[in-house]
Amino acid sequence: MKSGRLDENKSLLKRLWLLVYLRTIQLWNALRAKPFVILLFAAVFIYGVVFSYFTVLKHSVFQSYALDLGVFDQALYTTVHDGKFFYYTVDLFLNPSGCYFAQHVSPVLFVVLPFYAVSPSPVTLLVFKSFILAFAALPLYRLAKELLKSDKASFLIALIYLLYAPLQGANWFDFQPQIFLPFLFFSMFYFVVKSNWKLYFVTVVLSAMVLEQVSVLIFLIGAYLLAASKVCPFWKSLISIRHLNQRSAGLVTMVFSGCYFFLAFWIRNSFPINPQYLETYEAVGNLSVLGVKGGNPLLFPVYVLISPIRAADALLYDFPLKLMYVVLLFAPLLFVSFRSKLVIAAFPFLGLFLLSNYAAYYTVGAHYPLYIVGVIFLAALFGLKRFQSSTRRSLLKSMLLVSLVLTTLTSPLSPLAGRLVNQGALWYPSDDLVPDEKTDALNRMLSFVPANASVLTQNHIFPHVSSRINAYVIPLPNFSKDTEYLGFLINKSDYVLLDTSTEDNSRDFVLREIKQNNSHRAYVLDHDAMLFKRDLQYGPILLYTSTFSVQDGLYVDSGTIVNESSSQSGRVALSVKGLDQGIATYGPYMELWGGNYSAVFLVKTLGTEQSAVIGFDVCSGLGNQIVTRMELNSTQFSDGKWFKVTLPFSLNLYTSEIEFRTTNNGLTNLYVDTITLQGVESGTD
Repeated sequence: MKSGRLDENKSLLKRLWLLVYLRTIQLWNALRAKPFVILLFAAVFIYGVVFSYFTVLKHSVFQSYALDLGVFDQALYTTVHDGKFFYYTVDLFLNPSGCYFAQHVSPVLFVVLPFYAVSPSPVTLLVFKSFILAFAALPLYRLAKELLKSDKASFLIALIYLLYAPLQGANWFDFQPQIFLPFLFFSMFYFVVKSNWKLYFVTVVLSAMVLEQVSVLIFLIGAYLLAASKVCPFWKSLISIRHLNQRSAGLVTMVFSGCYFFLAFWIRNSFPINPQYLETYEAVGNLSVLGVKGGNPLLFPVYVLISPIRAADALLYDFPLKLMYVVLLFAPLLFVSFRSKLVIAAFPFLGLFLLSNYAAYYTVGAHYPLYIVGVIFLAALFGLKRFQSSTRRSLLKSMLLVSLVLTTLTSPLSPLAGRLVNQGALWYPSDDLVPDEKTDALNRMLSFVPANASVLTQNHIFPHVSSRINAYVIPLPNFSKDTEYLGFLINKSDYVLLDTSTEDNSRDFVLREIKQNNSHRAYVLDHDAMLFKRDLQYGPILLYTSTFSVQDGLYVDSGTIVNESSSQSGRVALSVKGLDQGIATYGPYMELWGGNYSAVFLVKTLGTEQSAVIGFDVCSGLGNQIVTRMELNSTQFSDGKWFKVTLPFSLNLYTSEIEFRTTNNGLTNLYVDTITLQGVESGTD
């Protein structure tokens, strides 16, 4: 029996080994047959994983923003969980309806909803964005293979796309619906080449649904198809989609895009906009050098015709940056895009960017290149098709080399880009992606905010609380100076979370309001991070320890500073018996919020006489207002050992110029080492 089972096991192992061997041979043959397909999928996967990791890391160190990650996170969250239609709160001062379609008509966001519903988080959006941009390399490869008839050439153009610095820069900046455009445009032209008009029109419709302005691009693409087609009757082809040709498809595309453009703007304009901020809503300031006064920014050609001198001034504004922008857009493809008339479709947006005075429009690192990346690569493909295969191979190798050089210099993942970032030549945050004391403090603060609580915070913190309907953001100074609106936000919020290390006038107003009205009290303090809570009965909780010594914050009045090896700080204040009396130490003149605290004094005495008295007090107003005081006589302390004196005190309101003082009546040698401030939790909430 045992021998039979052993034979069965051996037979089974042989079959398994044979199966593994055969599968390995099949895989090897597949790799040999389609090596570039395998390499392409590997490149797409690596790109998606790498940019997912680093954009999530960037978010974790508070380098993502309410505009745009917080907007889309909240809009998708409220749609999935609250039954609201893409509702967000970031600019209620401008868009009182709170519907994102008042800003941009983007039905393509419905495509994102199922993925977001599985894991409602800003992280989901960052990962989704990275992989959608990476997946665009797949239809680009298929299209290139149809046009260039070479697997290697097709792989190289897809690889150049993944290395493209403007693409990586756009990937770096938060989340936007424009991420779909490269994938859709590459797919659109693949279906044109394959004469698959049903799927072509699916991509046309989806592209239009990305953003209302994209209709301009689609209209010009339709015009290109119409102009590039052979002259032939096309009325018959309009009867049935089976008989469509490129010419009639182009005409239908132009008609559709024109109709959709007006429909989308009608939908957008049906939402109320605060007239006080109409110029902000229309982004008029972005074209102020050109002289644009109002209306759709895409009408800028009218202003160019009316005032060519102002147009020249607008073009020359930040001209070195704009020249660098054009180079980064077209140099990776060796300017071959200009060998195809299709590149004209990119001109309306490229012209808008180059005539703007808003740096994000013409600086790599923002999402705006996504409008034209697809057109630039498509035009380059059609331009490459005109060359002989040998010349084409040489061009592709040069393109790859130039792409590698430019990406090394300007990619957000490259350490060499730092100098350009510091000079304002790239639109990346200048801070490193390394958690520090500030980011750790903000993360600790967030743990004190309940998941469903209403909260008001700043631009860079908002994406960390935006997965709720009642999260609000303090507007950036260039968006709102409406103090009444800021007061409205404070009243709407149970919690207010602030980062005091940043300079922000609107933030300072919120801080002043909280100091004055006392509706919110300091709940948790941690270095430069402050969390306030409505109707708090105790606090604040200090997640850090403030310790002061003569080397940091304390001043000596009556006495001197000496070295003391047995002390914690190494150098202490000494009030000498018989020589010094009165105030020994004072300081540090700090600000404290209403709450319960304790000051812990670490002191030592020597040569104490029977009538010796040492005092400890907390005061404000340059010592004119005593908050609390304690005196100890000689029977209450012993000489020669360091001991702690804990002095509890309470503040009803925000108080400035807080001092911690020690006094000596001159009958002992008083050594003062450190004074430590602690928050005392005196109740539950």
